[in-house]
Amino acid sequence: MMMMVVVFGTMCGGCGSSDDETSQASTAQETATPAAKSTAVAVPDKNLTAGGDQPLATVEPPLDAEPPADDPPADENGDEPAMDEDEPAMDETAAGPNDADKEDEPTPQQLIPLPAPEGAKRVSKKHQVWFDPQRKRVIVDGTICLRRGVLELLACQTKTHEAVIQLNAPPSVVHAMLLLAGAETGAPAVFHPEYRPPTGSEIVVKASWVDKHGDLREVDARQFVRNVKTREALQQNWVFSGSHFEKVGDSGEEVYLADNYDDFICISNFPTAMMDLPMESSDKADFLLYEAFSENIPPTGTHVRLTLIPQSGEP
Repeated sequence: MMMMVVVFGTMCGGCGSSDDETSQASTAQETATPAAKSTAVAVPDKNLTAGGDQPLATVEPPLDAEPPADDPPADENGDEPAMDEDEPAMDETAAGPNDADKEDEPTPQQLIPLPAPEGAKRVSKKHQVWFDPQRKRVIVDGTICLRRGVLELLACQTKTHEAVIQLNAPPSVVHAMLLLAGAETGAPAVFHPEYRPPTGSEIVVKASWVDKHGDLREVDARQFVRNVKTREALQQNWVFSGSHFEKVGDSGEEVYLADNYDDFICISNFPTAMMDLPMESSDKADFLLYEAFSENIPPTGTHVRLTLIPQSGEP
């Protein structure tokens, strides 16, 4: 049996909009996709048995493709222009820019989705999300999408150039299950007039997958992320900041902004984050603090499972 939760009542929990938060979200509103609209999210009641799909906001994928650069013009004789004498000749035997990114291919077993978790109930036919009512945890599946580079998120749906894991579920569904697991929303980060870190129940995140030997591995997901300066793994756990709703477009319908902007499990602070780090972490390209901890991450394409475990109280 499903019950619908009024937009600002239960889903947003304790993340009421302050003037500061409104000013941050207004920037997001200016570029929001009008088609991305949702007025409510279906939250299973405590007698959850079988899942149904949740009404979700549309998430527009980023347009990352860039047009190829034009070929250099030929000279009047039709020959390619000569290389500047001051410019060193390219060594065709030198390592190419992608050589450092070469990695072992995933084994066929790593490309197979993990079996359904024992003791958990699937909550959506469309998305790979489960709720464990006994242990009060949320389970969501995805794949490794990035092993090298600076990060703004641990996991998301579409921004795969900025995250380690691409999840097969939107933030709103996982948000609803975290509420069912007893987690409490706090509030996203605020930047003006002064910085305030995101708040909410602390969420421990575990990552599991099958390694190349066929053995099931499980690690703290913070081991996938390291500080670019210290080269050490992430120390802080995430908090359930909870994002918020905002009216978008001419229709005035309300959108859950974590869905709209795919701010799922964030590493950089975002005012629309569903989960975020409780410390100041820039989203500016020149000041990003964290990168993929490549040595700890399985091959790209490997199926991986995240288990979200709410902790009592706040960190």
